[in-house]
Amino acid sequence: MVTLYILRHGEPQVYGKRDSPLSPQGRLQISRVAEHMSRLAPYPVQIYTSPVLRAVQSAEQLGLALGLVSSIRVEPRLLPDADVELLIAHLHDSETQNALLVGHIPQLERLLNRFVDGCDSGLFRLAPGSLVGITFDVCAAGCARVAMQFHPLTSYS
Repeated sequence: MVTLYILRHGEPQVYGKRDSPLSPQGRLQISRVAEHMSRLAPYPVQIYTSPVLRAVQSAEQLGLALGLVSSIRVEPRLLPDADVELLIAHLHDSETQNALLVGHIPQLERLLNRFVDGCDSGLFRLAPGSLVGITFDVCAAGCARVAMQFHPLTSYS
């Protein structure tokens, strides 16, 4: 069984500006996510991040807190306008297991909708700092189930 954790980066200093760094609120969100993730099982062993600054900063902060700094990989298929089908194919081909993906909307929402619902249903809406864990045996559309959800202000298990 594969567990995939999907995290929208923390709040940026400036919305709509592609290279905006994390705001102080965004750093606080990610520290709360790190605290929550430190108690998860299975624990992620790899972090894949979009190359955009606020996602990289979120991944680095999590990697430092979770002891996974050397496991951070930049993944262009996590860019907001990347083809979600190419990302799913890459995850399938690389046999990714127990990984954390750090990226953006709408890409992460599309990914979750495809994995859980089998289509781009709009079921998932991710606020900055939102974390969703999904599990699946087969890396394909409609084959995952939601195992956990966490937002830095509220938690759902």
